[in-house]
Parts: sequence; C-alpha cells; structure tokens
Amino acid sequence: MATARSMGIVPVTFVAGVDFSACPTSQYRFVRAGSVAGEVRLASGASNPAPLGVIQNSPSTGQEAAVIMLGPTKLTVNGAPCTMAFGHFVLCASDGRGQAFDTSTSQGFSATWLDTQATTASMIGEAFFWGPMAGCAMSSC
Repeated sequence: MATARSMGIVPVTFVAGVDFSACPTSQYRFVRAGSVAGEVRLASGASNPAPLGVIQNSPSTGQEAAVIMLGPTKLTVNGAPCTMAFGHFVLCASDGRGQAFDTSTSQGFSATWLDTQATTASMIGEAFFWGPMAGCAMSSC
C-alpha cells in the first residue's frame, strides 16, 4: 500500500457530480470540472479541461468530494502495458487512472510517480499531483 505523505495541503471540497460510491475503485483517480461550478466528475484522457486533482473519497452524487489539487496523494494507476517506475511522469487514462506518460499523445502529464515499479493492471501507489503540465520531449514508455 502507498505511503501517505503530507506537506500540509488539505483536500479541497467540491460536490460530486456523479455517484463515485457505486464504484469503490473510483477513489484515488483523477477528477475534472463538472458541468456546473463547484462540481467534479471522473476525468478521462480526453478531459477538457484537464484534471483538477485526485479524489480522496467515494461520495454519492451531491455529496462532498475531497480532492487533492496539489501535492502528495495516493493514485490508482494502470501499470500495463508500460511500466511505471519511481520518478516517471503520469497522465490521465480514459478511466481516470494514471498511466505512464507517452510522447505519442498530445496530452500533458499531471503527476509524478513516487512509488515502486507498477507493472500490474491496477495498483494504488504514491504520486505527486502537479496539475496539468504541457507535454515534454522525452522518450515514450
């Protein structure tokens, strides 16, 4: 299980625009702005705007959603087909999970992986959420 680090930044409260409790594994995934002010929904790789942060709880629709918008957080990632290792950049996958940054996409990265190597289909580990960053010239996974 991921280490829980803190730098004194607390989650920001939004309203859940969807039922995150229906899928308990939606906790620790990227979220995006919803259709109304103050609302969040599950992010996807095509999210526009980019991810706001990482959800920390599993609220029902209309309940408070705790979101880390900067700093260390647990994050659900997909380690396959690309291995994620300590220090690798993470972008938002189509299901809100993190995945290894790949230069073949125009999407920028949102976090840095701070945990052990992730090679499995789904793993919760530690990451540092930066917010949306422009893509960099680096090798793909």
